[in-house]
Amino acid sequence: MTTFINLHSFIERSTENGPGARAVMWVQGCTLNCPGCFNPETHDLGVRTLVAVEDLAERILGIAGIEGITVSGGEPFLQAGALAALGTIIKLQNLGMIVFTGFTRDQIAQRNDAEWDALFALTDLLIDGPFIQPLACDLPLRGSRNQTLHYLSDRYKPFQERFEHGTSGVEVFIDQAGQVVVTGFPVQDIW
Repeated sequence: MTTFINLHSFIERSTENGPGARAVMWVQGCTLNCPGCFNPETHDLGVRTLVAVEDLAERILGIAGIEGITVSGGEPFLQAGALAALGTIIKLQNLGMIVFTGFTRDQIAQRNDAEWDALFALTDLLIDGPFIQPLACDLPLRGSRNQTLHYLSDRYKPFQERFEHGTSGVEVFIDQAGQVVVTGFPVQDIW
């Protein structure tokens, strides 16, 4: 049986969504609806683009020179089973995995859900907590000060000082159709 990810968007190479060059994917669907969210277009729970896990893994593994993947959204834990299946494949090729979630680490643990536990176990760096607009910040890998970086493996611990005390950056991509994509952690009034 094929497992699918409801994908909102995908960038093959980013340097602002974790260390090194990495693929970044935004999943579709979120029930948290944080006021001021930078990605409100990812909230709709309807189907955006269904991609088979194996096909997405093949695409990721075909990108030369990336360090890993970053998964954002939407809310990744709403697709935990499919993302755990993807994580299992990419981890076999020694790629790292960063996951952003609006849930807290405690909420994930208390959920007592095998799929959530599987995604958590494959994650090297978890950035947790809802976006809280009055706490917006320019810290790396965070939109607001309440969000916490959890180093669940040793893979990204060498970057801890930079992530805890640096500042965030922004990337702007223009695709072949002329569509502008902003990624990273821009201040809310970038435009």
